[in-house]
Amino acid sequence: MPYTYVHFQFRFVNQQGKTQGMSAKNAKIDEDGIGLDEELLQFSDIHDIKWHTNRIAFELYPYLTLSPNLTEKIIPKTTSIIIEVEEGLETDVRNLALQYFTTYQSYQKKHKLEEEGKKDSFKVEQCPSCTALVDLTNYANTPYIYCKHCETIFNRLKQPIPHSENYKICPECDFYGRVQNYTEFSCYVVKNDSRFGIKEHEFCDTCAETLFDKIIWKNALFLIALPSSILLKSKATENRSAAYAELAKANRFAQDGKVKAAEDLYMLMTVRSEKHPALWYNHGLTYMLAGEHGKAIQLLKRALDYCSNYQPVLDIMRIHSTKELFV
Repeated sequence: MPYTYVHFQFRFVNQQGKTQGMSAKNAKIDEDGIGLDEELLQFSDIHDIKWHTNRIAFELYPYLTLSPNLTEKIIPKTTSIIIEVEEGLETDVRNLALQYFTTYQSYQKKHKLEEEGKKDSFKVEQCPSCTALVDLTNYANTPYIYCKHCETIFNRLKQPIPHSENYKICPECDFYGRVQNYTEFSCYVVKNDSRFGIKEHEFCDTCAETLFDKIIWKNALFLIALPSSILLKSKATENRSAAYAELAKANRFAQDGKVKAAEDLYMLMTVRSEKHPALWYNHGLTYMLAGEHGKAIQLLKRALDYCSNYQPVLDIMRIHSTKELFV
C-alpha cells in the first residue's frame, strides 16, 4: 500500500441524489474501517463498494446493527450509504477503501479454505489500476485477469491491455467500448415530439452516434442546438485507439441486427488482439441478441479461455447457459 490511512471531507447523499448538510464532514479510512463523522463503518459490515465520479456507495449486509446516525443515512429500500468525496481525493479514498475491503475479504476466504484443508487453492492478484485484490480462487490460469471493481483487464505482469483507457462495458447497451461523458442539447418542436433542454449521458461512442442520428435532423430545424449535436458526434469519433478502430462500427452493426457485418469487424480486431476477452464478449453478445444462443456460448467461452474471471461473460452464461459453467 502506498499509504495506510487517508483523511478527507465528505457529504452524505440522500434518496434524491442530493448532498445533505450545509458543511462537509470529516472522515478517515484506515485498518479499523471507514470513519464517517466519527461513526465507524467496519469492513466486515460491507458487502460491496461501488462508485461513480466522486460518489462512493457502500453496500452493506442486511440486518446490521449500526449506530442510529449511520442507520438513518441508509438510502430507503436499499442497504447502501452513499457519500460524495471532496474534489481531488476521490481516487485516493476509493483505492484505499478497496485495498482494505478486498484484503479483509481475502483474509476471510483464505481462513475458510484453510479450515477446509484447501489452502493451496487460494489465489489473489492485485489490480494495477485500483489496487484492489482480485480473488482468483477456483479460476483457471489464463493470460488476462479482470478487476470487477474498476473493470481493468490486465495480464500476469500486472500490465493493463494497451490503449484500453476508458474502455469498459457500456451501462447503456452492455457492449464493450470507449465510455465517455456526453452532453445532449436538444431544441426542437416537431409533430408529436418536442424537447428543449440539456441532458448528461455516460455511455459508449456507439450509443453517442446512435443518439446523434436520432436528434440531428430535429435539431437541424432549429439551428440553436445544431452545433452541440455536431460536437457530440465529433467527440464520439475523435482520438479513438487504432487497436479498436472498428469497434464502435461493429457494435452498431451488432445492435442493428447486422450479424455478418459485425462479425467481419470483430474477427478483424481479434486478428490484431486475439486474446482480448472483451472482443470475444462483444462477438458472443452479437449472436445472443440475434437469438443464436449456441453460437453465442461458443464465442463467450473463447473469452473465458483468455480471461477466466471475466465477469460480463460469466453473468451472461449463468443466465443463458443450461449447462453447468466450469472455469
